[in-house]
Amino acid sequence: MVPREGYYYDENFKYYRKCSKSCKTCSKGPKYSFDNSDIEEMNCIQCPQDFYKLDNTNNCYHKDNPPKKYFFKNEGIFSKCYESCMTCIQYKKIIYIIIAYLVMKIIYFFKNPLIA
Repeated sequence: MVPREGYYYDENFKYYRKCSKSCKTCSKGPKYSFDNSDIEEMNCIQCPQDFYKLDNTNNCYHKDNPPKKYFFKNEGIFSKCYESCMTCIQYKKIIYIIIAYLVMKIIYFFKNPLIA
């Protein structure tokens, strides 16, 4: 069968089924965890725009919504957080946030000088 974006062909039932929403194309449907609360395998072949594969998997994640214990690096890859962290952000991003905060404080100070 001819591959269709967002679908895979189910040989057993002889019709197209939807891929995970995070896949542009897939080899088969997603595999859910035992309690159906989370997707264990997305089975993506290609990821849509702004989605990237997690290393050694066929799971695609949006760059702004990485999986738990990972953060997105600008090189189009996800990197693992330290073991003790549930979530994290890239070190450079922290520096930018601190600089932006300090710049806002400086601007506020110059617009609202203290009167002695």
